[in-house]
Amino acid sequence: MQYWNQIPLFRLILPFILGILLSIFVRLPNFNLLTLLIFCLLILSVLVKRYSKRWMFGIFSYILFFLFGILIIQSEYYISRDNYFTNFKSEYFKVKLLEDVVRKPNSYKSEVQVLSCYNSEGEEIETEGKAIIYFKVDSFSRSLEYGDHILIKSAWEPVIGPTNPAQFNYKEFLKNKGIFHQTYLTKKKWKSENKNSGFSIKRYSLNLREISLNMLKKFGFKDEVLSVSSALLLGDKDLLARETVLMYSSSGAMHVLAVSGLHVGIIFLAFSYLFFFLEKMKYGRYIKAFLLILILWGYALFTGMSASVLRAATMFSFVIIGGILNRRTNIYNTLAASAFLLLIIDPLIIMQVGFQLSYIAVIGIVYLQPKIYKLFYFSNWFIDKVLVISSVSIAAQLATFPLGMYYFHQYPNYFLLSNLFVIPLATLILNLSLMMFFTSVFPLISESIGIVVRLLVELLNSSIGWVNQLPYSLNLGIDISFFETLLIYIFITIFLISVINKRFKHIKLSILLMIVFMSFQIREMNSTYKQKKIIFYDIPKGTAIDFVDGVDCYFYATDWIVNDKSKIRFNILHNRWEINIENVVRIIDEFDSDNLKLADNYIQFFENDICFLENKNYQPSSSNHKINLLLVEKGTSENLISFLDNFKVDKVIFTTLTTNKERCKMKKICLEKNISFHDIKVDGSFEFFIT
Repeated sequence: MQYWNQIPLFRLILPFILGILLSIFVRLPNFNLLTLLIFCLLILSVLVKRYSKRWMFGIFSYILFFLFGILIIQSEYYISRDNYFTNFKSEYFKVKLLEDVVRKPNSYKSEVQVLSCYNSEGEEIETEGKAIIYFKVDSFSRSLEYGDHILIKSAWEPVIGPTNPAQFNYKEFLKNKGIFHQTYLTKKKWKSENKNSGFSIKRYSLNLREISLNMLKKFGFKDEVLSVSSALLLGDKDLLARETVLMYSSSGAMHVLAVSGLHVGIIFLAFSYLFFFLEKMKYGRYIKAFLLILILWGYALFTGMSASVLRAATMFSFVIIGGILNRRTNIYNTLAASAFLLLIIDPLIIMQVGFQLSYIAVIGIVYLQPKIYKLFYFSNWFIDKVLVISSVSIAAQLATFPLGMYYFHQYPNYFLLSNLFVIPLATLILNLSLMMFFTSVFPLISESIGIVVRLLVELLNSSIGWVNQLPYSLNLGIDISFFETLLIYIFITIFLISVINKRFKHIKLSILLMIVFMSFQIREMNSTYKQKKIIFYDIPKGTAIDFVDGVDCYFYATDWIVNDKSKIRFNILHNRWEINIENVVRIIDEFDSDNLKLADNYIQFFENDICFLENKNYQPSSSNHKINLLLVEKGTSENLISFLDNFKVDKVIFTTLTTNKERCKMKKICLEKNISFHDIKVDGSFEFFIT
């Protein structure tokens, strides 16, 4: 309890975060009512503190910060304001690009701030809110950059949620950035109005990053070495191939490709050691602190000022300032202060995975690393350094692995092995690269350092590739709920505190929590073995169907879908993980198993018949055979009429391959014949449960 009293900021941020989360997930009382309530509580808390009753002051303080968390989210959602841009009936809007355009498979994309709109009289009206714009691929849209003002003519559309089960929820992702609308523009629908007007630190930062990238190319960096170096040094992941991302992710080294806490921490430690002599001077520690903060924010400027590096620079800046003000400043208070600042600036950052992982990892390292390190002692210098790196990796992994399983459905088994060389190599690469850029005025020196950096990046890639090739390097397909993730964190917290403080009676509670967790897993597996259903996925220009029988799955799909691993991962794989599929068998042409038969245009799954509509007229059927599901891919309305005249059909499924014109005709036919239908292109995926 005494230690708990030493971390007031850490205590106060907890109700503040709870208020933010509650306001995000639940619609709460209006803005004005909360403001009045906070004002009244503020007066009460001051009065209570003045006339003793400190415990009441503490309760009022917690409630006050809790309500403040609710209030700050309500003020962040522009969509609830009168001047939100979609509240105006206008076709013309002025927007500002909040990032350089990003290349997508079929378009360029940019996040924008909607500055104003124009009414029917041509008057400009100021608006608020952010949106996403997709531009048609051409030389004009490719030239757009951060800070550009453009005038657009378009109707905004709400961001669409996932259309397949367990698919990544892009709508929710954008909502947590305060974005609810999007549009697509051809060149005729927009024109540039103001090109990077005025000075912008962000624009300067992006230009600096572009210059640095060109320098890497000049020094002979290319292909995978260039893409990894660009991500590791500059925070630019646009060049990374998907195979490279998966390789680093599988080996537990993905954090090295995202410029964030690791990189800023390396620079912080390197320059802290470098400036050791300043500690012996009068006011030396103030000079050292100033230089460290300057270097950290200079690095943030150098890497394009991405959200992750700004977050890390803020965190370490508070650590430095805390060290100046009081050498005994509690690190948890310092971390809470930096989190407070970031949440006040952007409260929706709480929903970003990077923010969650950064702070949980740092808290885990601060608390656990010294305790893990003290468990062993080696006089050998090399073994001691290996132990330091290992203890940091173990502490960070213990703190973050539940979130990793929850968000990414995987666990890298060899994270400890990969980090033994990832952290030292990343440290060398980062510090040598800074020297390479700083000495660019001396080409011979800079190019020589560049050769060493290039070789080190090649070594890093080879090492990661080797770990990735080891058997059982990755546990993939893990699916746990938010409640199960919470149970794991509570178990870890209670267990570790019990062991560290030698209060073993609390271990019983942690064991009980693990039993509860296992009971949830057993219940899920029990329901998994009983599941029987057919899932028709929503994939444009293709057909994809899973026939699920317990943990087994029979997969019927268009050839190009089977060969496109990214499409399968995005649209299908997450659902298979969620329903615990273990075995997948593709069915093609003639197929016959105990529960599924495929022949020509006909599939039988258990006692259910699925038929594919073909481009032919059907002859009268004496049996008047019943079809549970009729799948329409490329047939015409005449074929459908012929089929329905000869067979009893429970439901018609229209795939994305059906043309819009034919789909409309066929829907009309179904309505006339009183037959239910499901349009995958409009309504998303369809699940047919077998009882």
